[in-house]
Amino acid sequence: MASWGKIRGFLDECFVALEPLTARLNVQRNQDSPDLDSLVDRFLDVLGVPISGQDTTSAYLNWFLDDDQLHEALSTIDSLPEAHVDSYGRQLVNLIIKAGELKLADTDGKVLPHQSSDHYLKFEGDPDRLLGENYLDAELGKNNFLYTYISLPFEPVDSEFGEYVEYLRAKFPCAMSKSTWKAWMLNKSGTGYVSRKLKIA
Repeated sequence: MASWGKIRGFLDECFVALEPLTARLNVQRNQDSPDLDSLVDRFLDVLGVPISGQDTTSAYLNWFLDDDQLHEALSTIDSLPEAHVDSYGRQLVNLIIKAGELKLADTDGKVLPHQSSDHYLKFEGDPDRLLGENYLDAELGKNNFLYTYISLPFEPVDSEFGEYVEYLRAKFPCAMSKSTWKAWMLNKSGTGYVSRKLKIA
């Protein structure tokens, strides 16, 4: 619950969301696990029939959640005495949260310009990640993971860019990496982009 509060605060303060986020609760039953069976029963009582495993005896169940259900699920996970993981260390009980279409906002809450893949030839900076678009996915459970891909629409890398990075850092829910930044430049033929590593002080 505490981790989600930090992530939600970052989203609310630094972005304008054009689409609602999606939250999905996943529970994977492990064989011979009375604790997980009891947990599934609790979720069935609170959340109703899952979107998968409708016979409720399935090994893998999941539910899409609204805001109230999201907080109920987080509270229940927080109350678990331990993390439920499989033999590979993957969580058997977790929440997957994906942000909708996100636009970076300035410190006054106004959307920054030039935020669309249309401005950048719909070029992929990472697989399935387009320049000019922003992505945020979180996996919350007893162990938490956060993935972000943020396209800052600044050219060149100047003092305004540096000030905005510091603003994001102050709001980010955990330590922000200094080594995974890239500056993207249009290639000579104008058909795509090339990157260079960018070190953030």
